[in-house]
Amino acid sequence: ELYSQSYNSVAWTLSIEVFFYLCAPFLLWGFARHRATPGLLIAMTVPIWLLAATQSIYLSKTPSQMATYLVAVCPLVRLGDFLIGAMLALAYVRGGHTPQAATTQRDCVEWTLVEGIALAILASLLYGAHAVPLYLRLNGYYTISLAILIMVFARQKGYLSRFFASSGPKYLGEISFAFFMVHCLVFVALDRLTPSNLGSWERAAIYLQSAGLVAVVVHHAVELPVAGWLLNQPRAGEALPIPSASATPT
Repeated sequence: ELYSQSYNSVAWTLSIEVFFYLCAPFLLWGFARHRATPGLLIAMTVPIWLLAATQSIYLSKTPSQMATYLVAVCPLVRLGDFLIGAMLALAYVRGGHTPQAATTQRDCVEWTLVEGIALAILASLLYGAHAVPLYLRLNGYYTISLAILIMVFARQKGYLSRFFASSGPKYLGEISFAFFMVHCLVFVALDRLTPSNLGSWERAAIYLQSAGLVAVVVHHAVELPVAGWLLNQPRAGEALPIPSASATPT
């Protein structure tokens, strides 16, 4: 069995993230040396996306464990997603965009309409996903719609983006990584504990709420303490704090 579907079947994504972090300094150095315009940066993402989508479509004809690895798990292949995200982020920054509320009511309404269209594009892809090859759904199918969605909502000019920036949705975003990491474990455990005659909607509600509660615990018991510890570490070149005389034991 492919290791990506082992005990916690989402843990393989951590290796991809570590690979991204190792590549990030070299990519940032390269981006800093080449002052590409926002338009050029956006254009450069197209061949990266086409390459990933073409590979996914081609390998869909002969599915196998190796094909699954090359489409969904291989860190070098998934680097394309990271490159696209980095280029779009740089295009956003070099374009002089900043998260700022619309100055007039009309602008706010217009941007809300744009945000709604971006959400509708993603919803239509989700609705029609059953007719799309699995490999393409794993890599390439949602890339453009998600890029549009992020680029639009990053401007925070409409009512929808304001709502998602409020405390409730923001907190859900903060615990989303913990939810992602524990949901498979929780679902598998509940499969053995819940009655077999339970309806699909009831089962989904129990599973999601249980995984959400576990994610909240993991977020507050693990993520926040570790993040605080890392942020409080002295940076390179900084002197360690010297205890005050009053704190020195006699």
